[in-house]
Amino acid sequence: MLQGCQKKSPIVEVSTGEHHTTASPIVEVSIGMHHTTASPNVMLSTNGLTYCSALAVLYGMESDTGVYQNRTLIHLVGGNIEQGLFGDSTDATGLIERLTSEVSENPYTKVILVFGVDSSNYFSRTVLGQRKTGQEECRPLLRLLDKAREIDMGKSGSLKVTPTGQADLGKGECFSKDAIAKLIESVGE
Repeated sequence: MLQGCQKKSPIVEVSTGEHHTTASPIVEVSIGMHHTTASPNVMLSTNGLTYCSALAVLYGMESDTGVYQNRTLIHLVGGNIEQGLFGDSTDATGLIERLTSEVSENPYTKVILVFGVDSSNYFSRTVLGQRKTGQEECRPLLRLLDKAREIDMGKSGSLKVTPTGQADLGKGECFSKDAIAKLIESVGE
């Protein structure tokens, strides 16, 4: 189901004792890196998205709290899935394929894809339509989106994801359900 993200997410507070609360801790994901958390109170965040893209994959939502038990945020350099990570392996396709498998097996899933603030519509289509080298039929991002129950997309210089899956794009733009559908549809053209 296509969704529309929120411009600002609510401040998430977690109980730390009987009578007081504190704001959720935030894990900053640097350019070319990724982070996965199962902590029920950690928010994931990345910034510096110009031509880069941020991909958040959430699954295993607890129905009583609305918190996704597993949340991964990836900051893809230049939106490139095969060379978008730093470290021993620059290829994010294996990670995306593993997350697609997890999403396929879970009924409550959400994918958030944010294109960098300087990205054009053409660039966004290019990011979505990337194929894995040697596997011309495999488009990992489109396959992931196809398996997700909810999809949020937008364009921004930053992304912050709460444990309940709210996407805060700061001053960025959230795409409407119709705009998301048209963007996905246009990739094959």
